Amino acid sequence: MKRNCIILLLTAIALFSCSKDAPVATVFSGDSVLPVLNTDILTVRLSEEAAQSMSSGLPDELARIGVVEATPVFLVGGKFESRQRASGLHKWYSLRFEGKAPDFALTRAGALPSIVEFWEKPVARKMEGGAFNDPMLADQWHLAEGGTVRRAWEEFNAGDGNVTVAVIDGGIDLLHPDLAKAVLAPGEKGSRCFIEGMSPDTITPVGHGTHVAGIIGAVNNNGEGVCGIAGGDDGEGGVRLMSCQVFLPDDDTTKAYGNTAAAIQWAADNGAVIANNSWSYDFDSEEEAARGWVTEADKAAIDYFIQYAGCDNEGNQLPDSPMKGGLVVFAAGNNGWAYSWPGGYEPVFAVGSVNKDNVRAKYSNYGSWVDICAPGGEMEGGEKYGILSTYYDEKKGHCYAYSDGSSMSAPNVSGVAALIISQYGGEGFTADSLKSLLIKGADAISVSPEQKIGPLVSAYGSLASGVEYDLRIYPNPVSDILVIRPKKDCRMDIEIYTSAGSLVFSKSVNASKNSPARLDVSACIPGVYNLVVRMDGEVYKNSFVKK
Repeated sequence: MKRNCIILLLTAIALFSCSKDAPVATVFSGDSVLPVLNTDILTVRLSEEAAQSMSSGLPDELARIGVVEATPVFLVGGKFESRQRASGLHKWYSLRFEGKAPDFALTRAGALPSIVEFWEKPVARKMEGGAFNDPMLADQWHLAEGGTVRRAWEEFNAGDGNVTVAVIDGGIDLLHPDLAKAVLAPGEKGSRCFIEGMSPDTITPVGHGTHVAGIIGAVNNNGEGVCGIAGGDDGEGGVRLMSCQVFLPDDDTTKAYGNTAAAIQWAADNGAVIANNSWSYDFDSEEEAARGWVTEADKAAIDYFIQYAGCDNEGNQLPDSPMKGGLVVFAAGNNGWAYSWPGGYEPVFAVGSVNKDNVRAKYSNYGSWVDICAPGGEMEGGEKYGILSTYYDEKKGHCYAYSDGSSMSAPNVSGVAALIISQYGGEGFTADSLKSLLIKGADAISVSPEQKIGPLVSAYGSLASGVEYDLRIYPNPVSDILVIRPKKDCRMDIEIYTSAGSLVFSKSVNASKNSPARLDVSACIPGVYNLVVRMDGEVYKNSFVKK
């Protein structure tokens, strides 16, 4: 469990500002421990009434304090508008001031308009990669022969195109020969740029984002370069990659980052069920990180993705989605510290790094908040100890390179998660099921608990531990219709017994992962029933409760 930051709350309370006439906004000071940017922008949450009136123009209350432009933080509208509004996303705005944005915690109490419920300054972010080296082809030690990923490919699967992973990062090289068949084109339900002033339909290739994407889903068996963990097995690609661009090329410092919150929301609304984030907030010291937190806008986006990815407006799983709810993966960070954000936020899946010897990398952040670890490499002994993946270089174009960092560890976990969904995903499979399998199948021996980065991710271990998903029954308890879903096409002989052993139902049906059996049990009286299913020479036993 990630730590409960009571001290942070007390620190924030000390920075609140209120009008003497009426209670007003909760505010975080521009001098807070978060790595805030000295900018003309503030992020605010408006009152419901003020948000509704924004379509009529900038409110006088904002104009009086120097606001010259208000831009929605999130993309509100379309078929998911009702849930977006229920989550309060329509109330978030980015305010641009004429000159430096004021710090309301340091101004007179009445300076903050009552229509503002919450405000915070933008936070500096950084990609969590290490140094890249000249491109070359070599063995990918994290995909070694006989290793956990290779065994998963041989006995389970290598990635399915029904699974989409959003890469919240620098732009993916859409034309890279090892990625072109896997990455989604810009447009509706596709890739998108979230950097101010740039076209949303133009993805600028960046080395870091391209490297991260390749670890997850570089196309396998195509005679090109490297393999991706979930890159399929037929040369046509496995899982689909959605490039959500929030960083420009590595050497471009004119714009620090794009709208990470909107990128995460876009991914949830357009088919992604995994959001990979190989970035973190850019603190100056471990002491500052210890007192940090997640910005409210990022928190709202993360919570939204976890709740609504793969779902309709009511939170029910969409018929074409492989999972109900989403998994948000974050790199733990590369400072060697005991703290990092947003990785320290409880609901996210934080990933630490190990080197080739399964020892915590010197750079990896650590602590009880880190959920799992994965290969991130450590190139002090040479580039071959880093992670080899696809890359984009502004001079060389499409290429390959080594890198190390928790940026590489996070996509290792996202890739394994994609394999699990490819195998067991479908109606009734949830994000909680995915997290359970990731932890249940992880290697808790190779990486000792003393390293404080969680167990080592294991593709084979997690897939093998999912035997209960060979046959799923749901809902449980059930009212009228009991659903039984096998992992593949088969003939099932189904029997239902009372708790006393009396046979009350018997039927043989053909079913599959995408077309499960649906049994009408409305005639059964409330109580506990035992289920026996025979398929492919195996006998599965379970029980369910009839309401």
